[in-house]
Amino acid sequence: MTFIVKSMTTFCEDIKQLVPVFIHPDSNGYNPLIIRARQQFLSVFGKNLSVEDILQELWLSESFLRPPSEVDIEWTRALLLYESITRREKRLLGDVFLAPEGKGLLYTLLKPVRKDTPDTRSQDAKKKESAFLLEIGFLGDEEEVRYLNDFATLVAVGMFGENRKAKWRPLQSYSIVFDKFSHSDAAKYVTADTVSSEDTALAEMFEDQVLREVAIVVKRSGGMLAEDVVKKVTNQNEASNAIEQLVQTHLLTREYVIICCQTSNQINRMTSRDAVDKMAEAGARCSCGGAIADERIEELFSPTSSLQRMLNQSYWTTAKLVCASTTWCAR
Repeated sequence: MTFIVKSMTTFCEDIKQLVPVFIHPDSNGYNPLIIRARQQFLSVFGKNLSVEDILQELWLSESFLRPPSEVDIEWTRALLLYESITRREKRLLGDVFLAPEGKGLLYTLLKPVRKDTPDTRSQDAKKKESAFLLEIGFLGDEEEVRYLNDFATLVAVGMFGENRKAKWRPLQSYSIVFDKFSHSDAAKYVTADTVSSEDTALAEMFEDQVLREVAIVVKRSGGMLAEDVVKKVTNQNEASNAIEQLVQTHLLTREYVIICCQTSNQINRMTSRDAVDKMAEAGARCSCGGAIADERIEELFSPTSSLQRMLNQSYWTTAKLVCASTTWCAR
């Protein structure tokens, strides 16, 4: 059994449409637990009320006991619900429903629409200020998630009737602080579609601490002799293997540096050891007059642009996260 929580939302522009949201699922096998609990509690005191009556009493009591007066009772209930939500945004207005045969829980949650959220920006500007966001969700075994689609259909019929379908969309969390940052000039994003399979493969490598230490040390220096790299790494015994792995994956370049034994100055850099040997065979000499073959020959490692990119702003962790999330979604 895999427990999941899956939610989706839709807009409701007319508050009168909210009234049947609780009633229609109830008449089709989805038991509203909170309303039923209230109904049973009141029955102890001799008040046998229907679900519709319970809703009316609940909404009226939460609206300072305003009477329906002579206006349409349906409109009054909706109006009082609207006032209750807008005046008390911290209250949760909704219910929890038991799915048929007890196979999971579903819920409804009514929220006033907040301005400048991703949901409202994606809608046309003609939305009423009194619009609500209706959220529904399913909690239970992943194999029973079909009940959410059935429940969504019942809620939509209750709101709009048989001839109109609700436009449900996956629930999106919203943060005002993050939204402001996302529209600032300082915001920089990496989208999942830009992360290549090569990036995710390299990201796997960077999980190795020694390899990561070597990469960071070389990147910071811009270029470092092999013996100096080894000294900077915590686990020196594994440093050589890490260096070789970085070279083989084209994250580091390897050059050979000729260092004067008298002055310790670098007098030449070659791309291969064979090139150094050929210089020695040709009788090339150091600036001090000594033979090249008698001078120090050291390996020099430099970061490639690929290494710079993987380490800048810890891009490798982003690639790793994308890999993990796509693997999970593909299950």
